[in-house]
This record gives sequence, structure tokens and C-alpha cells, in this order.
Amino acid sequence: MASKTFDCRPGGTLFTSDWHCGLSLKGKSRDEEIAEVLNDLTDKAVALAPKSIVVAGDLSESFRYPGSVPSKMIGRALYKMAEEIPGARVFVIPGNHDWDGLDLIALSEKSNIHFIRRPAAIEIGEKTYLIAVPYMRKHNLGAKTYDDIIGELADSVPEGSRCVAAVHAAFEGTVPGLSEPAVTAQALNGPVKKLFLGHIHMHKQLSPDVFYTGALIRNTFGEEMERSGMWYLDDNFRVTDIPLSGARRMETVSFENSSAVMDGDLEGELVALIANDPDIMIRIRIPGASAFAEQITEIVKRVEEEYSEPGRNVIVSDFAMAKTDREKHTDPDPVLDISGEPGAVK
Repeated sequence: MASKTFDCRPGGTLFTSDWHCGLSLKGKSRDEEIAEVLNDLTDKAVALAPKSIVVAGDLSESFRYPGSVPSKMIGRALYKMAEEIPGARVFVIPGNHDWDGLDLIALSEKSNIHFIRRPAAIEIGEKTYLIAVPYMRKHNLGAKTYDDIIGELADSVPEGSRCVAAVHAAFEGTVPGLSEPAVTAQALNGPVKKLFLGHIHMHKQLSPDVFYTGALIRNTFGEEMERSGMWYLDDNFRVTDIPLSGARRMETVSFENSSAVMDGDLEGELVALIANDPDIMIRIRIPGASAFAEQITEIVKRVEEEYSEPGRNVIVSDFAMAKTDREKHTDPDPVLDISGEPGAVK
């Protein structure tokens, strides 16, 4: 069935990243949504039966202990792929969000899960090597670049080998204003034929040989146009897009002026969106909305109570989002959201 659906043969390597288990929005956990997409991911992985699965960072949302539920979600997903795919190995390349203790998952004698804490070249097939590079801050890199590290590792493999690189980092020129180290096209020199990148939340092919794996779900409203998926690299180095289902849709409702609050346009738009998609997450954007905070809060409460199942919808406004962002814990090395919108930092 998997071959018919995706035109993929058993073998090869599957790439995913940025699960962000433990993520919340407006104080509401996203764990249920993440679990649904993870179930789809692991089911498709088992059906594809790759030789290797690479998770390119940010399995958890918090670089501190993410909690019992997120940790179990991560462990179950990794174990399912490691144990239900005959002969498969799972490689986890840590990202900037990942808790150091996650590698406890790999301690089981039955598991075939490997946490790659340092840059490494790993044989994953006949004359085929994975160049795995975790997230590295400027002081970790020193005078070197990601390209230097990838190149040095590629030069260390036996002559005549092919390499695929997986890195938790941005690709040069894809994130405006990026102030952290990035990978460039120079990394593809020599035996490195394909490059897969976590860290930036877009599932996209950037060039014939460069791919962003993207996030499991839309983390912020700045990502509302993004989709989720995996990339499958077969033994002939052909790449197939494997879409994932279960991520909730996000949409921004915008009005030119605050009259929408008083004349019923805002409430009508919210009701229509929820009627069309009960799982939708909505952001309200109105100039000067903070002056009508009380009225907007009443409208949102009424819509949620009358037209939505309790706790199902998430409806936020710009002023509410700003408060949430100020109060939430942030990573010491945040990644710029690709939208470039204020307050949309992951």
C-alpha cells in the first residue's frame, strides 16, 4: 500500500523534525493535536519501512524538562518506529529546544535509537553516509562554519561514498534578519548530494538538493500558510514528499477599523469560520483593538460558549497574544519566525 501511495520502495531514509511536544498557545496545550500528527507520521513511517529515520531536532518545546506527557509522546513515537520497522535505526539530532535528558529514551536495550550529540558521519547504507550536525551556537562553532564541519566529515568517509547531510540550522538567505550561523550551498560540494534542515518551520524544497523538513504543526499564526510533511530519500537519492495530516488550521481575521467590533462583523466572521472548521484556531487583527479589549473579550467568550465545544477552539487577539508572549518562557537562542511578525519568535 505504501509503495502505491507514495511510489516508494522499502529502504532509504525518512526525514522529519520540529515536533515541539509540550507546545501551548494562549495557555492551551497543543499535545492532542501533536499526538494526532505524530500518529500519522509513525503509521506512514512503518508503512514505508525505511532503513533509517532522521529526526532533525526540536522534538520537545522546552530545553528544560518538558514534562511527563511530552516526554512519553516523544518516546512512544521513537520506539514505534525503532521497533516496528524491521532493521530500522532512528537517529535524533538535537535542536536548540531539546532537553538534554531526552537521550534517556535510548537507554533501552531493545531500542535502536541513537542521539547524535556531536557532529558525526554515520554509515546508513552501502557507501552511503549520514552527516549529522546538531544545533550549534556561535561559541560552539568557533572560527568554523556549518559548511566547514559538513565538509570535514564528508572528507572523512571512504572514497566513492555518497553523503546526505541533516542539520538543525537555517539555510542562508531564507530567513530575513537571521543573526545566527546558517548553512550555505557550499555544503553541497564534494560527496554531499542532499541537504535536509530542521529549525525553520516551513516544509519546502529550496532547490533540487536542499530541503526544509518543517514543523509537525503550525506553532504560531506566522506559520498559518505552512503545511506539515516528511521527506523520503530512496537508495537512488530520489526525494519524495510525504504529507502529514492532523495539524489544525490557523487563520487571521483582519478588519480595517474597529467598527467591526460594534457592528457585528467580527462576531459573524468568527461564527462562520468555526461553522466551516470546528478545529480552526483564529487570530483577530484590528487596528486599535486594545481600546476595545473588553468588548472583544466578551465577543470571543460568547462565540466560544455558543458555537464551539468547550476548550476546543483557540481565539486570540493581537493584544492578548502580546501579553501571552511576554509571559511565556522563551529559549535563550530563539529562531526568527519566517513571517517576521513581532511576537512570533520560536
